[in-house]
Amino acid sequence: MGNDSIADLQAVRTVLGRAFTDDPLMQWIFPDDNRRPELTATWLGLFAEGYMGGGRVDTITADTGELVAVSLWKIPSDTEVPMPSMPGPLQFLGAVLETGRFNEVVASFMSFVEHWPEDSHAYLALLAVDPDHQGRGLGKRVVRPGLEAAAAMGLDVALETNKSDNVGFYRSLGFEISGEYHMQPDGPPGWSLRLAATR
Repeated sequence: MGNDSIADLQAVRTVLGRAFTDDPLMQWIFPDDNRRPELTATWLGLFAEGYMGGGRVDTITADTGELVAVSLWKIPSDTEVPMPSMPGPLQFLGAVLETGRFNEVVASFMSFVEHWPEDSHAYLALLAVDPDHQGRGLGKRVVRPGLEAAAAMGLDVALETNKSDNVGFYRSLGFEISGEYHMQPDGPPGWSLRLAATR
C-alpha cells in the first residue's frame, strides 16, 4: 500500500470513527466512552482497508481538502473483498474484549447475518459523514454513485443499520425494511433494508 493509499485509509478511518462513535452497536461493543472513538475507528478501519483493496469506495472532500463523507460497497455482493489478517476484524475484537464478552459479541452477529439476502445484490457496508458536516445532504451525495452503479447492473441494494434515525434517511432514498433483529443477549435492535433494482 503506497503512501497516498495509507493517507487515504487514515482519513477514511477517522471519518468512520467520528461518525459511528454514537452508533448503538458501537456503544454496545465498546461501552467505554473514553476509548470508543479510538476503538471504533480502528475496528471499522480494518473493514475499510478491505473495501479499499477490493470493493467500491466513494468519498466527498471539503474545500479544505478534508475527507468528510465515505461509502463502502460490495457490488455485487459476491465480490471478493480481501480483509486484513494481521489483525483482522475478529482478531482485533479478540484482543480488546474479554473472552466471554468476545464470544457474546461474535455470536450476536448471527442475528443480522440470518437476514442477509441470498440472491446477488449490491451491499452497502458502511456509510459515514463527519459529524461536523452532517445535515448538508452529503450522505445522499456520497451514496448516489454506488446506487447508480447497482441500478446499472440491475441489482437490488441491501444494508443493515442499528441506528433508528438512519431508517428514515434510507427510506427517503427508496429503501424498505426487509427484516428486524436484536443483537443478543442485551444489544441494540437493528434493521435490514432493501432497495429494489426496479425503481
